[in-house]
Amino acid sequence: MKKIQIKNKEYLFIALISILFYWALNNINLFITTINYVLAMLSPFIIGGCIGFILNILVSAIEKKILIKGKNKIYMKSRRAISTLLSIIILLGSITLVLFYILPEVFNSLQEVAQNIPYTIERIEKETQKLAENNKFFNDIMQNLNLDFNDLSGKAITFFKQRLPKALEITFNITTSIFTTFFNLLIALIFGIYIVLQKEKLERYMDLTLVAYTKPSFVSKFNKITKLTYDSFSSFITGQLVERTILGVLCFIGMELFKIPQSVLISFIIAIIGIIPMIGGFIGAAIGVVLIFITAPAKVLVFIVFITILLQIDGNVIYPRVIGDSMGIPSIVVLVSFILAGKLFGMVGMILSVPIASILFVLYKESLDKIIDKKDIKL
Repeated sequence: MKKIQIKNKEYLFIALISILFYWALNNINLFITTINYVLAMLSPFIIGGCIGFILNILVSAIEKKILIKGKNKIYMKSRRAISTLLSIIILLGSITLVLFYILPEVFNSLQEVAQNIPYTIERIEKETQKLAENNKFFNDIMQNLNLDFNDLSGKAITFFKQRLPKALEITFNITTSIFTTFFNLLIALIFGIYIVLQKEKLERYMDLTLVAYTKPSFVSKFNKITKLTYDSFSSFITGQLVERTILGVLCFIGMELFKIPQSVLISFIIAIIGIIPMIGGFIGAAIGVVLIFITAPAKVLVFIVFITILLQIDGNVIYPRVIGDSMGIPSIVVLVSFILAGKLFGMVGMILSVPIASILFVLYKESLDKIIDKKDIKL
């Protein structure tokens, strides 16, 4: 009788899911609007969960390496609070460093680049005009194509003059929107701190809830996947932060040694955009080449040689040592997951494609090994 009741519950659950899925397909716009509304309402808590996750990584590291377990009861009770406080100081200190030192330097560099763009365009125009006047072959091509170079250069200048203010306006709007969300971030930070301080209690209530309402086999699988997800994301985030910091610092030091301008801006761009797997470093380097060409064309070749060597060192020495060889997954899996995640979820998908692919690949490999073991296949 119990088995029949369990099966009836399963069928009822499947029926409800099917009805909801059918309704969502027939009311797709309303469904998307509802999901967006719910996500917007829960966004402080979602962000708080992310902050709590990052804080927990710092807290765990401090408790393992600095505040080691002892026998003193007062020390053990205050250990979590002290490690959380130290983690918050480290996190807020890093944010302060970015906001009050790196970002002002970045904005100053952007202003310098913006001021140099008209001169760069004029320089390109003059050089191309000289080429058209002195090179008969180039001039014949322009005439055969019925192109007026003055008209083309005028259009190019107009294009950049129209687009540049918009680009700067977008940058300004993004910056102001970051500061306007300060209140939500404050709520998120408080929520994240609460998660870290009460994580043992939260874990206990989660375990009790799962044991009470689900099967033991599901509890075991859920705990296994949760641990795998935590380990994968924590190692990825820690490795990326360390590796990006090392790359940014090395890029800054090298550019200062070779007296290449815009060192803070370009190092910041390469460190941030480099988070994107596979192509991030090349995109950052390409942006750096354009920025240096605008402000100091003579240094472009020096920068290309320097950044090529640095990216090779990063890819072959720093990244494997800090993060590991693509977190233990084949390159083809990284490539496919990167493309699919980018298509489905944009920039966030690209960044998170590696840890997600790592989790799915480990689960697939374990399932495959079980099937092979059952069939008693020797490879």
